[in-house]
Amino acid sequence: MIERRQYEASTPTGDYDASHYTYTPAGEIASVTDPSGNTFTTTYDLRGRKIQTTDLDKGTTTFTYDDLGRPTSTTDARGKKVFTTYDGLGRKTATHEGTVDGPLQTSFTYDTAAGGKGKLAKAIRHHDGAQYIDQVRGYDELGRVEAASVTIPAQQGALAGTYLYTKAYNLDGTVQSESPVVAGGLPYETVVHTYDTWQRPTRLTSPKGTYVNDTVYTATGKPLILELGVEPKRVWQTFAYQYGTQRLDRARSYREGLEGSDRNAVYHYTDAGTITSITDDSRDGVDNQCFTYDHLQRLTQAWTQGTTSACAAEPTDTLIGGPAPYWQGFTYDKAGNRTGETRHGLDGTADTVRTYTYAPAGQGNRLTQVAQTGPAGQRTDSYTYDATGNTTAVQTADGSPSTSTQTFEWDTEGDLAKVTENGSDETYIYAADGTRLIRKDPAGATLYLPDGTELRALNGASTTTGTRYYSFAGKTVAMRTSNGPITYLTSDHQGTSQVAVNSATMAARPGASPRSARSAASTTTPPGRATRASSAAPRTPRASPTSAPANTTPTPAGSSPSIPSSTSPTRNRGTDMATPGDPRSPSAIPMD
Repeated sequence: MIERRQYEASTPTGDYDASHYTYTPAGEIASVTDPSGNTFTTTYDLRGRKIQTTDLDKGTTTFTYDDLGRPTSTTDARGKKVFTTYDGLGRKTATHEGTVDGPLQTSFTYDTAAGGKGKLAKAIRHHDGAQYIDQVRGYDELGRVEAASVTIPAQQGALAGTYLYTKAYNLDGTVQSESPVVAGGLPYETVVHTYDTWQRPTRLTSPKGTYVNDTVYTATGKPLILELGVEPKRVWQTFAYQYGTQRLDRARSYREGLEGSDRNAVYHYTDAGTITSITDDSRDGVDNQCFTYDHLQRLTQAWTQGTTSACAAEPTDTLIGGPAPYWQGFTYDKAGNRTGETRHGLDGTADTVRTYTYAPAGQGNRLTQVAQTGPAGQRTDSYTYDATGNTTAVQTADGSPSTSTQTFEWDTEGDLAKVTENGSDETYIYAADGTRLIRKDPAGATLYLPDGTELRALNGASTTTGTRYYSFAGKTVAMRTSNGPITYLTSDHQGTSQVAVNSATMAARPGASPRSARSAASTTTPPGRATRASSAAPRTPRASPTSAPANTTPTPAGSSPSIPSSTSPTRNRGTDMATPGDPRSPSAIPMD
């Protein structure tokens, strides 16, 4: 394929967006040119190994290899080099900054864990002269991790210590039980997983509480009923699916002993599976969210209607309604970058309009400015970047005599290391595998452990407080804090918590629901700007063309081995969003 055309019409006629591709004689992709005229190139050596990529947003990245073809170094456009070493068996042993003898960043040891001959034993992050250690304490007969720990050095004050977590397995490989970290006032418990004949999870229990009491599945294996807690204080989440496509048709959450639903969402789709509306008919009223898209399935309009009737083809002022009404519109350029955002005023209020400016055509996709006008006044956010496309500063001018500036610093591996705003710093430390381990803010520090436990230490404190999350069938269904009862969590189609129920009082509150986020709708953070609440790592808005038929993203030299763990809702690099959620929530608005 040398050209890919994406037509605006439903037939291959009329206007279209075109991406172009060139290839090496060996058939490897040599260049990709996006619809805006930005060209991204890749160079290979005689053995077909990628040795250089040139990206208008990320700059030039180079790669080197040893005689055995193993990646030995990666150098980004800032001149930052990560050098990788291996042992005689080809296993990654360390990464250094700059050269093979440069400052040690990570190190890995093997073979020393109980039952772990040939397997990873330790993964260590070296940071400011201290070691942050992920360690496997033992493997079972089938090579699965039975016990592991995380060790935090004394430099971290109340967070310092070794945190152990264990896991046991059934013969078929499913998890039989696990014992999470005991710290921060969280109790010791063995959480037991129960399955049906087809190895589908049905219960999640421990002596400290019943998190999932029962699960019923459809004939096609999809969850039908999820029962949290025990009588007389149970919470249910039920699901219905479309016949044939098996798409989610309805998701309902409700509490024992109460009439009505906390959430009763009905989903509608296009033939291609894109969500066109989510109608929540709960005890709080009808919240009918409607969505429209362009020819490339990019969100163009989102609004609420106050009835359960079908969404109108186009929103109007008189149509908007519901418990928390809104109406938003979005526009894009040919490369998919957002160029405009309109938050329509309601009840006679003027619109709030944001205009996004990028580098000139053919010079990349870096966002340079967001200008806002509306009832709250004028505001301009200006963005600057380093050579590799990481945001280094966001300067905000709102017409007042002074401007505010948020600055960002990035480490050699390209991870966000520090955010400074109004004289306050927030810093980050990462584990050897690149997942975020510690976040330090002006009030204290938070440790994210791989078993789903968070520990928080306030400045000057000698003890920590803890939060433990419980995962079941790929979703977080409950949480426990050191000073409170179990909280049951029911989620939406994206896995985002929508309703949180106190297991003791049965009081419910919005989790991360649309209704809890609407008050912040007028202050949604522009793309590329990090907030202390989200700790989002801002990078260049679009690092590479999404229309490429193959992956042309640079691969770091020698991916880091990692220690398997429970799925953690907190310790990760970022969040994947597959389908639209609530446009009032910052995470749901397209960030290009």
